[in-house]
Amino acid sequence: MWSETYHSFSNTFNQVLLLIGIKTNSRVPTERHPFGYRKEQFFWSFIVATLLFGISGTLSFEKGFASFYNPVHQIVNTDISFVILLISAIFEGNALRIAFNLFKDTIDARGEKVNLH
Repeated sequence: MWSETYHSFSNTFNQVLLLIGIKTNSRVPTERHPFGYRKEQFFWSFIVATLLFGISGTLSFEKGFASFYNPVHQIVNTDISFVILLISAIFEGNALRIAFNLFKDTIDARGEKVNLH
């Protein structure tokens, strides 16, 4: 459950960082930045990937490894854990659905076809 907690917090923070990237990405070019801010979205995506895989992955691995070799708590009632995991799966599935639809809409806007075969 700690691993899922780390994962959920990092996902929420990562979405905030990606929103920052999307917002700065849409700014118009200025004299100081004549080519605009289009590449800033890639920078924030890199930061998100670093946080997600670097920090959250390391913390989850460490917590899981420590719990596996040195169990401190006895598992008594797993119902709450399964409910939390189910809710997380629903939210993750919805995020995947939204991302896929945006991906498909972007391809359609370019006049290309989405080929899922």
